[in-house]
Amino acid sequence: MPLKQQIDAVLPFLERAKEGKAVAFLGGQKVLAFPQRRGDCRYPYGEDGLLLWACSSGYLYSAESSFHIFEKKEEGKQPVLCFYGGCEKGQSYDPVSLTGVGRRSFVDGEGRCCLFTPNYALYFVRKDSILYALRCFVGKDKALYFSLFCRNEGGKEENLELVSYFNPLLCHGGESEENKWFKKSVSSKEGFLFETVEDISREIHLRHKGFLQRNLPKEAEIESTTSRLDFSYGKQEYIGISPCLDQGHFQQDKTVTSFSDTAIASDIVRFRLKGKEEFSLHYRFSTLNQAEDFSEEEVERQLQFKQKEHDSVFLSPTALSFHFEEEGPKEQEIASFNSFLPFLEEQVRYGALAKDSS
Repeated sequence: MPLKQQIDAVLPFLERAKEGKAVAFLGGQKVLAFPQRRGDCRYPYGEDGLLLWACSSGYLYSAESSFHIFEKKEEGKQPVLCFYGGCEKGQSYDPVSLTGVGRRSFVDGEGRCCLFTPNYALYFVRKDSILYALRCFVGKDKALYFSLFCRNEGGKEENLELVSYFNPLLCHGGESEENKWFKKSVSSKEGFLFETVEDISREIHLRHKGFLQRNLPKEAEIESTTSRLDFSYGKQEYIGISPCLDQGHFQQDKTVTSFSDTAIASDIVRFRLKGKEEFSLHYRFSTLNQAEDFSEEEVERQLQFKQKEHDSVFLSPTALSFHFEEEGPKEQEIASFNSFLPFLEEQVRYGALAKDSS
């Protein structure tokens, strides 16, 4: 099912969702998760041990065993994966975080929630007459896929922006002051190339690469930077309050960053949408060099591979499954528990195949 259809299929449930609810089971192994002041929901997406964890709070992190691609950040630390949308208001944009991470105020958008399915996570938020969404999953090719979506639900034409921020770690162990000395980012028309060097000992040095590709519609304008300082406008500044989100511009399009500044990959994509029009932007991040062209069709093809793989395991006539009869005075509670059981089966399968203990 294409991205647009996936979004439209969920929108009716968003309208009926109860405020303050933690989760809502939709059937078909789909669950809506809402932001909570205490606690968080998360769901793993993976291929051959490479995992992308999607959290209802909006945090995203990825690793393969002890190799951290995008490091886990908690307790208010700077996020490493952020996505924003914005509608032009006068001389500046009015930005909103697509996932809830890196937002600049406690009240940031309306109807914020996350849809967990067996094969992808889908984040929603509205700001005025604009609907924003972000879909993420891991493809059969062990690449991370991110799709940004925007729809003008109003009647007048709007100037809009979509902003992406990628700050991968690409090493074993946690982040330190030295990581930026040995990480390099180079931008090009096709995307970004990351290179890191990891010193295991005096004799052993590991070199890692990360490739970020984008699929950009021709009608859009784009600015890019590889510098965290250019994005945040200061070494200690929080990325969620960056002036570039309001201005729709970077200080400069820095094409190479290494050593003295943290190397990142960030795009500001600007475009116009008439009433009821839509726009989508796709990214693929991989530690393997993907030689083929990156297209929207390839994104959907990778997701179809994952869907078929999942169905072959859990919809097989020989698959182990169980449920309880939904009858009696506690029929509703039993139905909710039955909706939970497929997720328990997924958890058991993940625990058996994972390369780490997370």
